[in-house]
Amino acid sequence: MTTIYDIAVAAKVSTATVSRVINTPELVSEKTRAKVEEAIEKLHYAPNALARELVTKSTNLIGLLIPDIANSFSPAVVDSFVGEMERNGYNIFVSITDADPEKENKCIDIMLKKRVEGIVLLGTRRMDRLANERIGILARRIPIVAIDYMPGAEGVCCVRCDEILGAFYATEYLIQLGHKRIALLNGNEEYTTYYYKRKGYRQAMEKYGLPVREEYCIATTPYFRGGYEACMQLLSLPEPPTAMFISGDQMAVGAYNAILSSGLKIPDDMSVVGFSGSPLSKAVYPPLSTVSQYARETGSAAAGIMLQKLRGEETKERVVFQPTLVKRASCGPAKQ
Repeated sequence: MTTIYDIAVAAKVSTATVSRVINTPELVSEKTRAKVEEAIEKLHYAPNALARELVTKSTNLIGLLIPDIANSFSPAVVDSFVGEMERNGYNIFVSITDADPEKENKCIDIMLKKRVEGIVLLGTRRMDRLANERIGILARRIPIVAIDYMPGAEGVCCVRCDEILGAFYATEYLIQLGHKRIALLNGNEEYTTYYYKRKGYRQAMEKYGLPVREEYCIATTPYFRGGYEACMQLLSLPEPPTAMFISGDQMAVGAYNAILSSGLKIPDDMSVVGFSGSPLSKAVYPPLSTVSQYARETGSAAAGIMLQKLRGEETKERVVFQPTLVKRASCGPAKQ
């Protein structure tokens, strides 16, 4: 196997000069650089990655932790983030945590052993500040960016959508259509995203003087099955709601199945608003009204902040996107 010494002999320069051509070519004269590059090409030399890391003190490796691969919001975020980082010369080491704190810690340990230069965490976090304590400590050593809100983790930059405002918009829209019996299908409210969506829902209901009926507020798993089961539970009530704000597009599609399989029509018998703005919202019939939270822009913003932190530049601690309510055919006026 060709070594850096072989290149130095062929080019009639020192090994130190060959190293400079490989790692900092701007420090070498054009004439010398040309000789070394010719020798590298002739001898088919490929620098050893580990050796190069030891010289440059850089792995160009970024860790990306995601809770699962089933969430309809995540793919566009990941695609945008990874694309931006790769265009800037970084490779991404992805780990799936299953939203399990113990597994997340193990994944972080592996990433640190791989000498990642920064870590990005995608997804909702527990509201408990102690649950995020390790992330705050780790942020003192390497750049950390959270794509969501992270309570109690100082030094962690957060990129997120204003979910309180988004939930408020969705609920207010249903109220303005004349609905008074409005349900909330939500996830586990011990987690940030669902905590804030419930808050936005309640704010809208209270602003318009409508009661928040606890039997209309159901926490379920944030996927198709959870949406289906929660919706069936609502439809079985003596006085079911006439409209639903659902905290994720996947849950909303599950609710669609429950509504239609019960012989009801959307929006004639039930109006539905989702949250995410994922491609799913346009794939169902009738097309789903939803709150867009700008997935691709979120991934790009997270990459921009990570790159700034890696360069030692000043960064924003918070980037908050303002949500947009996308009105489609899944909502209609309440029946009088």
